[in-house]
Amino acid sequence: MKILILNCFDKPISTLNDHLIKWSLKNIPQENIDIKSFLSEEICNENAKTHILDFLNPILLSKAELDSIFENKTLTDRQKYTKMYINGLAENEKELFQQIIKNKLGDWEPDIILGHAWETPSIILQNLYPRALCLSQENAIFCRPPFPRTLAYDPFGTLDTFFNRFAEQIKSLKISKNENKIIENFKKNLRELINKNSPITKELKQYKKHFKKTILCPLVGSDAGERFGLAYYKNDFDLLEYIFKALPSDIGVFVTEHDATGILKGETLEYFRNKYPNFIFLDKTNIKGYSSNSLFYFDAVDAVMNTTSKTGFTALLWDKPIISLAYKYNDLIKDIDGVENIEQLWKKPIKNKNNILCWYFSNYATTAQDAMKTDFLLKFFEKKLMTFRTNGITFEFFDKVNDLEKTLDFILCNATKYYEKNKKADFFEFGRTTVLYYCSKGEIKEHYKQKLKNYVSNL
Repeated sequence: MKILILNCFDKPISTLNDHLIKWSLKNIPQENIDIKSFLSEEICNENAKTHILDFLNPILLSKAELDSIFENKTLTDRQKYTKMYINGLAENEKELFQQIIKNKLGDWEPDIILGHAWETPSIILQNLYPRALCLSQENAIFCRPPFPRTLAYDPFGTLDTFFNRFAEQIKSLKISKNENKIIENFKKNLRELINKNSPITKELKQYKKHFKKTILCPLVGSDAGERFGLAYYKNDFDLLEYIFKALPSDIGVFVTEHDATGILKGETLEYFRNKYPNFIFLDKTNIKGYSSNSLFYFDAVDAVMNTTSKTGFTALLWDKPIISLAYKYNDLIKDIDGVENIEQLWKKPIKNKNNILCWYFSNYATTAQDAMKTDFLLKFFEKKLMTFRTNGITFEFFDKVNDLEKTLDFILCNATKYYEKNKKADFFEFGRTTVLYYCSKGEIKEHYKQKLKNYVSNL
């Protein structure tokens, strides 16, 4: 099987090593695959020193070559990234890019074209290699402690996803009594585990006394809305202004931030605290950088807002209604759009979405346990490729890939072991933050640099 990796822009080399090698390709027998990868100039230069990515047989895509395809020569790297993978290249730009790829690969044609995260290869290469299956690899529902990593391979990308294109079919699925029981048991045990290890149980109870209802708002990054074009807002600041201007003051909003980026500090944090009495930002989880810190809020709130975060799916494990703050992304799981008509939400009965969870864990997500099997991913790719070449991408593309009960047991067992091993999350997070600080750069590095200072001062 011929696999092409597409990564045209700079990112920490450790990210590629983690995702594309450790969890995807490392355990496939070498004799069964022929890999080539397009990597940026910076990554190729770094790999020439470390040789971490030699396994991917890197092909240099120089900055000059990449820049040559864009008509607008004033675009920043971030704008180029967005144009290539999200907004779409102009037809002549796409043709120039495809010609560069074709010249470098010659007669070699891939069976699988694999992108990581927002890098959706189908947008730019599907018509060049129509028989190739384009997949975007991205974190699935769990990717941070206390959980094991889960991954998904989506043929449409990580924004306009398979599960949203086929939302109505998934929502109409019927599950057996046994499947429903398995999911209910998992939800019960998971809630008990998280509540037992929560550092903010008392604080949440105190805040809830002051409000008629409470909602969780997990932020995903300051410019995600503008960059991806899916959300109702351009940045996190505008999102919060929209929420608090639209909501009545008797609805408390717990706000959490992504552990790699955030705006709620200094004057910005004081602005929201002073202007909106129902704005709640707990330093105990956010400043100390608890991984997956939104977990500790699910049990206490009455609903969860979601933009383009996996917290939307996680909230289903607590049976929480979802308020969508993004176009398309939450079509499968949402109960209402926006917060203007919030009162309608409280009048609706809570939906049982166990059929969605059943499909997601059985058919869509793969686990770290899967990645460790030497034959799993190869068979997964082979089956998906055959399905694609026979029927295209239909709802049946994702059939059952995992045993539901074994998968959920594996996830719960790993989470339990994590808490048993790390009674003080601060010490684990200190180590994790140190690693991320050293393997990151730019704005992300500065973020972890500050986290590191916070940890040192509190240890």
